[in-house]
Amino acid sequence: MSVERVSYEMDLIIASSRSYEVIAAMAESTLLFQVIPDLFDGVGLTQPASHHLDVFNHSLAALKNIERILENPVHYYPECAELLQGYLQQPGIIEVLKWGALLHDIGKPATRKIREDKGGRITFYNHDEVGRELVQKLGRRLRWSNEKRERVAALTGMHMHPFHLCNERRKKQGLSKKACLKLAKRAGDDLIGLFFLAMADSLAGKGEKKPDAMEEELSELLCEVLETYTRDIQPALSGPRLVTGKDLIELFALQPGPRFSKILDTLQEVQVEGEVTTREEALEWVGAMLHERGGD
Repeated sequence: MSVERVSYEMDLIIASSRSYEVIAAMAESTLLFQVIPDLFDGVGLTQPASHHLDVFNHSLAALKNIERILENPVHYYPECAELLQGYLQQPGIIEVLKWGALLHDIGKPATRKIREDKGGRITFYNHDEVGRELVQKLGRRLRWSNEKRERVAALTGMHMHPFHLCNERRKKQGLSKKACLKLAKRAGDDLIGLFFLAMADSLAGKGEKKPDAMEEELSELLCEVLETYTRDIQPALSGPRLVTGKDLIELFALQPGPRFSKILDTLQEVQVEGEVTTREEALEWVGAMLHERGGD
């Protein structure tokens, strides 16, 4: 059977309302692992005490839970109903989210470590970014469109971000505008989808050391990010940039390069925090930053 036919059949399965049942049956027969060998490496691979399943069965549970979320998203994010429905009307988004759930931990087998210096603790450091690369390779092999491959890979690479932000919000008793901006910019059009994936991931983990009320925190966090972005970030960033790449060349004699985006992105962060509001202030800020860093 051709790669294109295999990919087409897999997409039909993923898009169906019974994708979890069919994928689980394919795994039991080992057929799934012929199509996606990397998933087999998660079979029997134990996880920290926040999880009750091995890596592969956790991924299956995440797929099952995202099906439930997609059936009734308002139940999980009740304060954002209108925005959720608009997001889910995008063509092909259901398949993207279900693939994201099934593949989100595909990078764990390659990154698993048992840290003897931490009492035998199991870690999967950087599994999200390793997973992103593995999804890119899988998408190319299955001849996915560029858009589909990039979106599923991006969700895989970002799937831990909502949990990190929950931790930050808990410790600091709130969320900064800068943190909201960074997450919204990186997630782009799939900010809501990222939180759907995080919710499915959380529901699939029921270990004894799982943080309390994780799903409630995720629900509150998405609404806070969306509210902050709409109320504070969008108005601050509406209209032309206060400083452009052309300004950096002509007014500061800088050569184009990677630091351009770093300067302009950091300027946006201080702008949404209200530290800079006019072009004059923005130019002063750039000048002061370059002076402080010796032009680097």
